[in-house]
Amino acid sequence: MAYDAIAVGPLDIAAGLEFMQQPESQKLPWISANIYSQDGTRIFLPYLSIEKAGLKIALIGLTDSVRKEVQGIIINNWENELTEILPLISSSHDIVVLLSTLPHNVLTTIADQFPDIRIIFGADRKKGNINGLLHNKTILAQTASQGKYLGLLSVGWRSGPWAEDGTKKLINLKKQQLSINRQLKQLKNRSSPVNSDYQRKMEFLERKKKELSDQVSRLEESSEAGFKTDQTSYFSSTLIPLKPSIPEDPEIRDIIYSAKNSIRQKSKK
Repeated sequence: MAYDAIAVGPLDIAAGLEFMQQPESQKLPWISANIYSQDGTRIFLPYLSIEKAGLKIALIGLTDSVRKEVQGIIINNWENELTEILPLISSSHDIVVLLSTLPHNVLTTIADQFPDIRIIFGADRKKGNINGLLHNKTILAQTASQGKYLGLLSVGWRSGPWAEDGTKKLINLKKQQLSINRQLKQLKNRSSPVNSDYQRKMEFLERKKKELSDQVSRLEESSEAGFKTDQTSYFSSTLIPLKPSIPEDPEIRDIIYSAKNSIRQKSKK
């Protein structure tokens, strides 16, 4: 899928260091600033530098602690790592992005303590989707687990403070309104009102319709909708639900089965 970077998570290292060091795994752009081996050396690159649209971007990885100790791996304190490497990275890059499996409340703390990190992509399974939340000077975003959504964050970087792109947000909200209206119409045509499942879905869709309507009204009334200056950096974020009816890929299924089987065998040892 041509990822620029993949932050190592607790589930990635659950099968042990040997599993992560297989040739197939080593080809992937893993990053983690706080995973060390027993001899005190980092196992993965702490960050990667990439260039996009003329900008030099630093992608840092931070890994959450594991529930069960993994042999040969030490997970260091995230605060110590950021304090050490961030001054060097931020001075040599236009923008710093953090990829992390740390809990959401820890990520907001990082945003407070390290404002040089301008974007944080999280993976807190308890939080689900976070559609571009602006916390102080930092954008926080993530998609729900199990690949049910594709998240798209569009950024116009001008080195200044963040402002949400009101014009794009308004367009996305109106698209969501059309989708909700179509779902309501289909539900009314296909289901019986006495069906309990029908009532539950209707209540959810009507509530979502009201929420979207309120958001659109506030944005249309705001004089700042779509307002940008030469100094302001702006962003827009959207979540795209993926269809569950996509045919299963036999090759991917075999890879997943092989990985699970390998983890089970190592757990027994």
